[in-house]
Amino acid sequence: MKTLLITALTFSTILLCADAGAADQPAIAGDDMAYMKQQQRDLALFKSQLQGMNIILPDAQQGRVAQMQNEIAAGQADQNSATRQTPRAVYFVSLGIPEEGLLPMLSDARRFGIPATLRGLLNNDFRQTAEKMFELSKKDRQAGVQIDPTLFQQYG
Repeated sequence: MKTLLITALTFSTILLCADAGAADQPAIAGDDMAYMKQQQRDLALFKSQLQGMNIILPDAQQGRVAQMQNEIAAGQADQNSATRQTPRAVYFVSLGIPEEGLLPMLSDARRFGIPATLRGLLNNDFRQTAEKMFELSKKDRQAGVQIDPTLFQQYG
């Protein structure tokens, strides 16, 4: 028991000293500060010189950029197309429902593969909506909803 106590005290002393050493901020020398300021000025000058310039890429790089742009456009078209699989059912929920009722509803919707859908943002505020969903996800890590006001217009 005595050895354990001595070991714990020694370990805590080492941690205390390590924390104190880590808390010291290194001082920046005047020459280093001047160098960093000069680098910032040079970067600002370089940016201003590039402003409004048309830079032409080599053909190989331009071809790759065009290919990637086409892939992105095709992916977006697939996501927005009418051939996209629509769910057989939609579960409309509200973040105004108390958590004791909302969490089981979200769990049931997930279990049956039905998307839980909100009409819009909580108090028309994205931050409040994200905070509410974050709080729900602390209690159920798989809790999730989609926000789609068009479904409410279609079925409401």
